[in-house]
Amino acid sequence: MAESIFINLDADSLASARVTSLTNNTAKPFKKFIAGDIRDINIYVTDGAGSYSDLSSTNLRVGVGGINLRPTGGTWVFTHGGSDATIDYNESAASLEAVLDAAPYSLAVSVTAPTTGVWIVKFDAAGAQTLPTASTSNLTPDSTIAIDRLVTGDGSTKEEWILRTFQTPWAFQATWSNITNGKNASLDFTSENLYAALASADSLSSYFEVELTDGSSNVDTIIQAPVSIGTGVVGKA
Repeated sequence: MAESIFINLDADSLASARVTSLTNNTAKPFKKFIAGDIRDINIYVTDGAGSYSDLSSTNLRVGVGGINLRPTGGTWVFTHGGSDATIDYNESAASLEAVLDAAPYSLAVSVTAPTTGVWIVKFDAAGAQTLPTASTSNLTPDSTIAIDRLVTGDGSTKEEWILRTFQTPWAFQATWSNITNGKNASLDFTSENLYAALASADSLSSYFEVELTDGSSNVDTIIQAPVSIGTGVVGKA
């Protein structure tokens, strides 16, 4: 039987956005997730006034994991203009800047790193630029990288990029089916990243997050609530 999760868009905070029902806006805590489980979940989004929000033309991404976790080892591959460069998970800003300024890229940029695994790239001259791509299969734990424009360049504007690495959530689902007034999918708590994070601990503090993308590509995080992931008592058959 699927577990129903109601999310109130009008909640005072992302942490308290899970509510009891369509018509009851009392905050409802999550029960503990268990490593090894696969949970069938229905998600409903409400307006806080007794009506459902239409999710039929939206995309949901749901993750359970730690906030702001980044890879702790390995490398990723930067690709631009058909050329690849191998970048360390903790590459310094000066080192990445040297790579991007040298052939074959010759991008003429300044790079800063506000924290390990995050880089801001600012072009020295105005003009539109082509975003790079990346492969992260050699990062540990399993991780992804988001590459976005902070400023779009044109004839009078210098382009800026941000490159951010993230550990893959301990449970993640990006494919949801439409159901009446909501969405349905399963969350799989059997990932390598989860077992590695738990190690010998009895439980792990984490967050349940839902990101909603509408038909105009607007992205909205509608809940980021504290949850706990524990280990099981009964072994799997």
